[in-house]
Amino acid sequence: MKALSSILLLCLAAGCSSAQSGPGSQDPYRDVGSFCEQWGKAACNKTVVTNCSAASADKCIAAQKEYCLALVSPSGYSSKFAKQCIQAVHDAYADAKLTASEYQVATSLGAPCDQLEKGPGAEGDSCTDDSGCNTLDGLHCVIRAGDSSGACYVPKVQDGGFPCDQPEQTCATGFYCDGSNCLARKAAGKACTDTEPCVETALCVSGTCQAKGQTSDPCADDSDCQSNICAIAAGSVQGVCVDNIILGATEPLCTHLR
Repeated sequence: MKALSSILLLCLAAGCSSAQSGPGSQDPYRDVGSFCEQWGKAACNKTVVTNCSAASADKCIAAQKEYCLALVSPSGYSSKFAKQCIQAVHDAYADAKLTASEYQVATSLGAPCDQLEKGPGAEGDSCTDDSGCNTLDGLHCVIRAGDSSGACYVPKVQDGGFPCDQPEQTCATGFYCDGSNCLARKAAGKACTDTEPCVETALCVSGTCQAKGQTSDPCADDSDCQSNICAIAAGSVQGVCVDNIILGATEPLCTHLR
């Protein structure tokens, strides 16, 4: 009897329970709904709730969960890399100020949130973007300059001057593949085409590379800016290029955080 009592006391102290002992029963990322609930909790810290003028943390979490559900498709969802993504969301919103890379995480499933779906494409299968490939295996849609589609491969990045004639080969930043080798992208002011693209900090406009906007330059879209962030006030169609997003009551991102 004393032995049984001791076991019971130890069990109570350790919090023994059989209610959640099944496999995966405590996985907070087990499905899209659970994942997006965690996303909301990671985003809605006290500073974010205050800066975005949310009625409460619960309201913020509910709004951000709905936003997440619109980003992540339940089809093919996998929790394999979910934890890393949620940590990135937590870090992005930690100080209520988002850098360019954090902005991509929060709005476009930027890395490491780009590996949440087991897309249908295996190695070598055709694709038009990463959603068509099994990103859980590290596959991405490798598309040549000027093409609208490509194939699923684990990309092998080649430096300038090196060959890129194999389907899995892609060129490093600042270069493009002409089908044989990695060539330098066209600088601002140079002629450009779909197959001869501009450097990442410029856009091809009417056949000429034009530098993207710098901080405070006018913009209408994120792609207009070197930082890839165009801050547009709610109700407006024009904005300015910024280096980061500081959350405040009038910031459009806060619409999904309150």
